[in-house]
Amino acid sequence: MQKNVVIGFVLAIASVACDGDSKRSEEPPAAPTSSTADDGLETIYSGVARSHAVFELAGSVSGMSDGATLTAVHIPVILAPKADAFDLRPPDALSISYFDETVMERDLAFALSEVAGDGDGLLESGEMAEIAVIVTCDECHVSAGQQFTIEVKPGESASYLIINRTVPGSIAPGAVELN
Repeated sequence: MQKNVVIGFVLAIASVACDGDSKRSEEPPAAPTSSTADDGLETIYSGVARSHAVFELAGSVSGMSDGATLTAVHIPVILAPKADAFDLRPPDALSISYFDETVMERDLAFALSEVAGDGDGLLESGEMAEIAVIVTCDECHVSAGQQFTIEVKPGESASYLIINRTVPGSIAPGAVELN
């Protein structure tokens, strides 16, 4: 009986996680009363709680170019609905990865700044921050016409903000709009 309840619960969680149109409840469903099942469900609940989105894109993604390659990507973000305030100050606040058709680079350098807010170093509801990702790693040569992906992972969260963009067919030195 315990296995059926736990398996049924895991399938229900997987079904909700895969259904983009469903409304997610803030409260987890009632757990079985067995202590073994409770321990397993507690682990599942903690993973589900950490998987809520922290950031949402808040405008156009742009970049900086040296005329030949992209050197930085600027990503404007706001808090996702129902997300807690996010501390912008710790150097390990984010983990950022870069991917293209041939390169996968983790832990890229970045700068995180509050663009609109009260200046307390916390990204709170109604405020905006910018993540400036440095894409000049040894293997990252983001040139004209190239498609790339940047993953932004906030702290201990299991959610990622995924940015897929293509560099325009020709790029001049300075600011570049990324589509």
